[in-house]
Amino acid sequence: MVYWVDCDDSLLEKSLRANSEYFAVLCRMHLLFLLDLHSLEALLSTETSSDLGLRCVPTSNRQKHRGLLCRFNRFLQKSVFSGGFRSTTPPPTITLTEEFGDSLNELIDFLGQKTNLQSEGLFRKSGQKSRELELKRLVCEGAELRLDSVDCRFNAHDCASVLKSLLADLKEPLLTEGHYEAHCQIAALGREPASKQEYEENRLRRIQALQLAFLLLPMQNRKLLLKLLNLLHRVSLSSALNRMNATNLATMFAPHLLCPRKMSAEELRLKSQSLTGAVAFMIENAPDLFRLPSSLSADLKEFLKHSAATDEKAEDEAVRTTFTFCDRKRSNDADGSDTTAVALAELFAHVHAMPDSAKKRQLVKRVDFELFTFVFLFLK
Repeated sequence: MVYWVDCDDSLLEKSLRANSEYFAVLCRMHLLFLLDLHSLEALLSTETSSDLGLRCVPTSNRQKHRGLLCRFNRFLQKSVFSGGFRSTTPPPTITLTEEFGDSLNELIDFLGQKTNLQSEGLFRKSGQKSRELELKRLVCEGAELRLDSVDCRFNAHDCASVLKSLLADLKEPLLTEGHYEAHCQIAALGREPASKQEYEENRLRRIQALQLAFLLLPMQNRKLLLKLLNLLHRVSLSSALNRMNATNLATMFAPHLLCPRKMSAEELRLKSQSLTGAVAFMIENAPDLFRLPSSLSADLKEFLKHSAATDEKAEDEAVRTTFTFCDRKRSNDADGSDTTAVALAELFAHVHAMPDSAKKRQLVKRVDFELFTFVFLFLK
């Protein structure tokens, strides 16, 4: 079975240009059905949601539809990506702009050279303080670093320390605070497997969930994360020489990639093992994390086909593109596989099968209109 395919940037760009709101809904829905449904209560209990930053690619000038899609979008955004961490202290001052990202990429490219990858204690050992301060100033000013020049004063440890420091100075972690709860749920997918087969199934689900979560990141975050995780993966492959395996690297980077800025030192200590494990998994599987789940790739192609066919019927397109992925014919042809439509029905059934409680009534109120209307009206 093909679980994912190589990431087609043109497919992603076309989908975002056609309808970025639909793209976000589709990714959230695919992700929601990979997460543990028993954790839905905790995720729905928070009211905050993150700005997913998908408007970096212009949307169509056609009038955006409202109604069921918009309400279902808000429901999924609350269900899958709920922040809940609002800092009361002044946040770090650096915003991840394209120019700043390019400067960080220079550091990453330099560290990716073979001799630097093999530096013992890379990212653990510090460089010379004065050189680090100078390099950090140059990066923040957007100056030319010239790290490959013969007279370059900076070594691998200087660049590694500055890279970590600058990631720590970002206003929010690279994976964004709004996605923190989702990443906690993704990490929980791999706990306590009963057999090797279950372990492998959980690993594949985690990879697919991370692929979807990364697609929902702001574009600059996604680009930098791609470069950074690939670098850390290559560093870990040279652990026999540099003494830095995936777990060692994850210990260094978990606070900068994943932890909300408001998280206290005590909370970080209590959660350090699970957070480190989550980031170590990303490092170990980095080559697969920026590929497309095969199910999402098929849905995006189907969406673009229907979008082109109904280009001059804006109102009709709003309905068709929203629910193309759960078309009844495609569900019938799926040979028993878990389609999005089936998963929607299972979610609806799961909530109604819960024991009677105040929490159940709250959940039923949230999902009844959204899911029942969806399943009954569009799948009958």
